[in-house]
Amino acid sequence: MKIGMVLSTQFPPDIRVEKEISMLWEEHELFMLCPRRGKQVEEEVWNGVRIRRIFSTPVRWWARWRLMATCSSLDWKRAIYSYAAENSIDVLHIHDLPLLGVALEVGRQLGIRVVADLHENYPEMLAELLRSTWSGAITPSQVIQHFTVSLDRWKRYEERVVPQADEVIVVIEEARDRLVQMGVPPERLHVVANYTPLSDLSAPQGSPQAVNDHFNVLYAGGFAATRDLYAVMDAVALLSPEEVPNLRVVMLGGKGAELEFMLRYARDKGVQDRVVLTDWRPMEEVMKQIRRSRVCLVPHVKSPHTDATIPHKLFQYMAYKRPVIVSNCAPLERIVTETGCGLVYRSGDATTLADCLRRLYHDPQACSYMGEAGFRAVRDKYNWEQTGGELQRLYRQIAVK
Repeated sequence: MKIGMVLSTQFPPDIRVEKEISMLWEEHELFMLCPRRGKQVEEEVWNGVRIRRIFSTPVRWWARWRLMATCSSLDWKRAIYSYAAENSIDVLHIHDLPLLGVALEVGRQLGIRVVADLHENYPEMLAELLRSTWSGAITPSQVIQHFTVSLDRWKRYEERVVPQADEVIVVIEEARDRLVQMGVPPERLHVVANYTPLSDLSAPQGSPQAVNDHFNVLYAGGFAATRDLYAVMDAVALLSPEEVPNLRVVMLGGKGAELEFMLRYARDKGVQDRVVLTDWRPMEEVMKQIRRSRVCLVPHVKSPHTDATIPHKLFQYMAYKRPVIVSNCAPLERIVTETGCGLVYRSGDATTLADCLRRLYHDPQACSYMGEAGFRAVRDKYNWEQTGGELQRLYRQIAVK
């Protein structure tokens, strides 16, 4: 069967898409349509996937603006139609909400199925970005979106198009429950969770005590307003050097104005000597930082968005036997409480986060127990091989229909 994946963002990298490809390429012919950026070639075969990259820079910008402002794009519709027809695509696999509407139109015109692969609650993700309170860190694109993007339009669009998809993939059970309430038939919903591969369990995990004498705490991810990074630095400020000696919090993933603002915030709070803020680094270096850490953080701001999604990074931390501290977003709290792999703090509450850090610093035995519990949970349940099987089963079912 010929599966045509469509992304509105560049590829690679996209770790979730890459994992899905690894599950499908042996049984199906895989194609991909995505925008071209920088020096990327227009066409190539990547890990068995035939990729076509489209749009010059001005066309890409126009198509993106049009899509965000109106929930539709004639440029994207034409591109998807011609690509699907030219390659005799059997199923359009649409990554995330923005391009689902135009893909459904193409699917009806060509008589082919459409699978919606929803990585997150997209309207609520937009709402969080537009409510950004990064004073001095607003990007030009955010300013444009603030005046052109209608959240009500995106919510109505989601309610209209998602139930029309032949099948819908979500990343966590909470997202499935949300869509059932929206009216999507449960039999069309498939949880292909954002878990990590079993190969992470055999990666060299290292001993943090053998690296240095710091109590290293790691956060790896973006610095957007959906991350509770204010609370992290406020928590550090609440912990005196005498109370938690050698505390060092490493935050990887900032860029541009967001990173500069966080650096200023660290100085204002007087924690610049205990908080290391850097831009994003290659995955090899991120893995090295995980091995150096004693504790890892998933500090998401609790919202309707984060209550229906889950980060891949959580399961990498667990696979590396690192205890985790997470905010009380529904999926994070459920998994950490169920497995015993870490502690939960109230989103936005620096005091409860400081209490978690203090407890783990003074109880290395608990750290060890939680790390082992997380490792076992990934080995037995929260791994990509198990959840990816649902993706394989879905496409085997489609193939025989």
